[in-house]
Amino acid sequence: RWMLASEVFAELNSAIVIFSVVGFIIAWIVSRYRNALLRAEELRRVAETSERRLAAVLEGSLDNFYELDDNFRVTQINQQALRAFDLNAQAAQGADWRSLGALDAVTRTNIEKAVRQQAPVHFETRRHSPAGPLYWEVHAYPSAAGVSVFERDITQRTRAEERLRESEQNYFDLYE
Repeated sequence: RWMLASEVFAELNSAIVIFSVVGFIIAWIVSRYRNALLRAEELRRVAETSERRLAAVLEGSLDNFYELDDNFRVTQINQQALRAFDLNAQAAQGADWRSLGALDAVTRTNIEKAVRQQAPVHFETRRHSPAGPLYWEVHAYPSAAGVSVFERDITQRTRAEERLRESEQNYFDLYE
């Protein structure tokens, strides 16, 4: 059957409309996908920048910082902690923290408790060193991936408090 020219043009117009709509939908999908890729790249850059900043803060801290995974393996440790525990980065990274022998029993028990109970712990502890006892204020924050530990050397403060108590005791002994 032969089609009239007007019927052919009507069919062509319908096809053009369909192709135009399909083209618009494809262009919209491609645009959305491209925007999602650009956003993902931007978020990756922001995350990397934040990670570098956090690493710089933790590395520049005067406090000890170390992070342990859920099997108590060291995943991150700053230079201050390496010096305090007399460790090198190669030996510490990935090692079972409990086998390093650098920590006292109070710290070990409390950090294991924090992980077991999934609750932060804060405590003070005493460690022995060739220079005499060192006192530490420890904060451990557990997560699903392990635990982050911050330790501050409070030796000077603790020794000052001990001297003050001794001085007060001497004062009271004089007037008894």
